[in-house]
Amino acid sequence: GDHRDLHLCDRRQRQMCIRDRYQRRVRDRFELWTTMEAQPLPFSSRTPYVALDFSQQADVVKLPSVNVTKEATFSVWIRPVKSTPLGYVIFKKSTFAIALQDEEVVVAFGNVSPGWKWIHSDWRAPLGEWSHITVTYDASTEGTSIYINGTFQKRAEIRGSLVACDNVVQVGVKSFKKTGTTKTRYMGCIADVCIWSRVLTDDEISRRWALPLDGDEDGLVGCWPMDEGAGGVVVDRCGSNDGDVTGPLWQMSVSVPPSDLSTHMLDVLRSGVGADVLLTADPGGDEEDEVGATPPEPIRCHKAILSARCPVFKAMFSNQFSENTAEKVTLREIGWRELQCMVEWCYTDNCDIDQEIALSLFAIADRFRLSRLQRQCERIILDNLDCENVCGVLECAERMGAAQLRGIAFRWILHHFGDVLQSAGFIELDKSLQWEVNKCAAKMHFKKSDD
Repeated sequence: GDHRDLHLCDRRQRQMCIRDRYQRRVRDRFELWTTMEAQPLPFSSRTPYVALDFSQQADVVKLPSVNVTKEATFSVWIRPVKSTPLGYVIFKKSTFAIALQDEEVVVAFGNVSPGWKWIHSDWRAPLGEWSHITVTYDASTEGTSIYINGTFQKRAEIRGSLVACDNVVQVGVKSFKKTGTTKTRYMGCIADVCIWSRVLTDDEISRRWALPLDGDEDGLVGCWPMDEGAGGVVVDRCGSNDGDVTGPLWQMSVSVPPSDLSTHMLDVLRSGVGADVLLTADPGGDEEDEVGATPPEPIRCHKAILSARCPVFKAMFSNQFSENTAEKVTLREIGWRELQCMVEWCYTDNCDIDQEIALSLFAIADRFRLSRLQRQCERIILDNLDCENVCGVLECAERMGAAQLRGIAFRWILHHFGDVLQSAGFIELDKSLQWEVNKCAAKMHFKKSDD
């Protein structure tokens, strides 16, 4: 019995050692993957994750009095949802205010000049989006500056120090301006209120505006991130100047970055990593090779991606066709530029469609059943109709059975018949289409003469 227990104990220890070695190998391998060819993450602005939503008349956050006189910097995040005649964002009676006036950021100060008068920023905050506002005040240089999202917006002249008093700092308080019998107020979210006792430099503002603060930065006298998410208190990271919340509701605001899938898919296409087929255009197709010119390199592609995006490629790479096992596939009657655009579109759902190839790419998209690409080409074609190309558009639409495009091109010709009639495109137009255009143009002309 003792020998069996020792044997089982040794067996468990061996299993644990094997498991530990396996886990270490997995961690080491993953660390290797994450460090190979590592690229720094792109900088993205930090919009607030938690904020207070001000929507009712009585909503307000009251912060203890903070006095800044000769030098000051104020900053705050806002996300307004409604335009109002006047809405205070930050307000200390007789000392300073940051507000929105019909969406425009305005500031006011209790000083010698201009006194309590609104200084306009000439910038309107977009509704439903986060924006960061920074305002500096410098009595020694007699200037105040407004920054939006870390970028300088406007400077105005001021004179005198700010009034020092015991009034509380109010966030989101209703204004004294009335619409009828109702006082107007700021409508939307507010977060991350900060007050400094010095003037931040342009460089500091551009670097710090989207970064969280620790509370011990030089000159920072008040920092209320408003990231508690619950309760009736907002904590001051600089010390004991915590504020009281009355009314506004906590709101979580997760900022989702825009999709970068198309960028990564374009990298997959350009790198050719994992490619299993070469696509090339027919050199005797729509475009002729220049004498002595080097033909373009075949495009390295992935059959799975092309098949997922295009029904024609899906059929082409099925088991019953030779293209399924071919390492190189030549597409007939397709120019190189059109092929490059079509493949890039298959990978990224977008491509730079040049006006010169829009019509030919429109026809190719129809052949490959790429309806969205076809519509994109059609839009570019219609945006660039002129007397020289409209007949070619009409003929292409007729050949493809594109009724909507044909109708627009036909009517365009009728309304510009005199100029189109003298173009080279009309001379080369199919005779049956020439006859149809002439017939309809004659009817329009005689009808106008009868009127």
